[in-house]
Parts: sequence; structure tokens; C-alpha cells
Amino acid sequence: MRGSVVGVFLVCTFLSACSTPGSSSSRFPTRPGELPVGSTTACDTLNNAQREVLNAGPGTVDPSEASDPTASSCSWGSKQGEFWSVRVQPQNPIGQFDPQDPLFVGQSEGYQDPQIITVDGYGAVQFRYSLTGDDPSCNLAVDAAPNATVVLTYSDNVTKAPGLPTTGIEQRCEKAAQLASMVITTMRSRAAG
Repeated sequence: MRGSVVGVFLVCTFLSACSTPGSSSSRFPTRPGELPVGSTTACDTLNNAQREVLNAGPGTVDPSEASDPTASSCSWGSKQGEFWSVRVQPQNPIGQFDPQDPLFVGQSEGYQDPQIITVDGYGAVQFRYSLTGDDPSCNLAVDAAPNATVVLTYSDNVTKAPGLPTTGIEQRCEKAAQLASMVITTMRSRAAG
């Protein structure tokens, strides 16, 4: 019996040593700091100067999903047919976006080609979202805090209007990463005071 207790203790010690403080999974880097997901609404994640850089209009609050009333979403658009959105999810861990994590929900949600990247020192999962196979967007889920993510989306010419630009997935993902960097900067400055 004593051997079993020691074995359980060693397994628990080993498992806790595998995860680092500030990180939800060994596949993600340690966060440079927690983003204030519980006190920031999605429309407050871009300031006026950042919106000017993106050539984006004012943010529009998206309705909250009944499944997670703590989350907030906001969308911005441009006259050139570009669209950005941010969803602050205080109760959704990054594992839901990581295909190697038991919490992964991406297959049933239509996440395609998920890959782990880093934006401004924060681990993120980059993916396309589509249940139909045709998606003009690139998405990033940023590991913002323990059990919390910020999901960012960039898409262009979703209406496929003649004369409006349509870019490849690489360019869309670069614009999603640009948005993520802006949001991280804004949220970190809010956390600092």
C-alpha cells in the first residue's frame, strides 16, 4: 500500500513539473503576462490609432452566444471589403483549439489546418474555420490567461464582389497576426494601468 502512495505522489509530481507557470500546456510558451480578459470587452481591444492603421470603421458589438455569456465579440470593417473580429473568452482554455489536447473541439466546430504559432510572445493556434470547406478567413486563438483565450479573425471580400481584393491564406493570416499584435498591445497597456 505504501508503494502505491509513493507511486501516485511521484506521478503527480512529474505531471505538475511538466506544466510551467503561466502556460496552459507544454506546447505553448510561457505567457509574457496575463491579458485582462475578465475586465476588457472586445470592442475596447483596438484603439483609434490602431483602427486608423487598419483603415477600419468603428466596432460593432456582436451578440453574445447563450453558451458563454461571459464572452464578448466585436467586428470592424473597411470600405475595401476587409473585416476583423475579436472575441474575448474568459472561460475558454487554449486547449479547445489545440488538436493534441483532450479539450480540443475543433473537429466538430470546423477548424481546419490548426498550427501553433507565437504572437508577441503569446502562444496561439492559427486555423481556418469552415464546415463547408470554403472560408475567406484566417483565425488566431491566443493563450491569454489560464483558461482564457482571445480569438481573432481576419477576412476579406466575403461577398466576392468584383473589384474588391481577395488575398491568399498567407496574407490573411499575416493580417490576423497584425490584429492579434494590436489587441495584445492594447490589452497589456490596460493591464498595466
